[in-house]
Amino acid sequence: MKIMNNTADFYDIRGNNCFEKNNLQYGIESFKPHVRTPYIYRKLQQFKSITDLKTIRLVDLCCGTATHSIALAKMGFNVVGIDISPKSIEFARYLAKQHKVDAQTSFICEDLNNWLSNAQEKFDIAFMSGSLHYFDRNYFFTKLIEHLNCGGMFTCVETFGGNHLMNFRRKIIASLKPNFRDSITLDGLLKYKEIVNFKQYFDHTEIRFFDFSTLIGVFLPSIIYPLQLTQKIDSVLLNTFYMRSLAWKYVFCGRIN
Repeated sequence: MKIMNNTADFYDIRGNNCFEKNNLQYGIESFKPHVRTPYIYRKLQQFKSITDLKTIRLVDLCCGTATHSIALAKMGFNVVGIDISPKSIEFARYLAKQHKVDAQTSFICEDLNNWLSNAQEKFDIAFMSGSLHYFDRNYFFTKLIEHLNCGGMFTCVETFGGNHLMNFRRKIIASLKPNFRDSITLDGLLKYKEIVNFKQYFDHTEIRFFDFSTLIGVFLPSIIYPLQLTQKIDSVLLNTFYMRSLAWKYVFCGRIN
């Protein structure tokens, strides 16, 4: 089994793959319908109260190849993307030009821990997708708060580490498919107790879990896939009845006064 241990090298491979395939998709369109729900929720619920997006400064932490950065720029945000992978940042800049949002986006290739320690910039919103488990949370949140303006928000969409079946599946695939996931992702996804601890750094918080019954979309053609029904089922099972161990993704949102 080949597992990548160097995070930058692992994501450089992904960046190279995007160049080779000339993959110009961005935002939720780059995901299959059955895994879009948490990203749709973030867009519709957490950003709905913002009236003038062009005045908002947003930082996309661990932005990768800018899948989300471009979508956020298309919405009207001014976006700064930060990532440790040179190839990912190279493709992010290319993608921004292709979609004509390079004037309102900028991308920095730097280790996020270094950036959090040394940067002087402040933002209204910090966004992250699929990367929080790479960092010491106390250091990350303590430093991140210093980069948020008053009333600032941090929101993330992450893979839930408390679903043991999905954890097992991930390791089986990694044993068969080279470079499927890096070692930190295979062993370090965050569980519920760790996620709840995020609350101590913010004045207002929300945690929601997603994607149990929606995943039947893997087996069904899109024409008969009952997306809205499965979204409602998941909302009840995972967030009303707290059957969160079935969830695949979670969304955390924290605001400071």
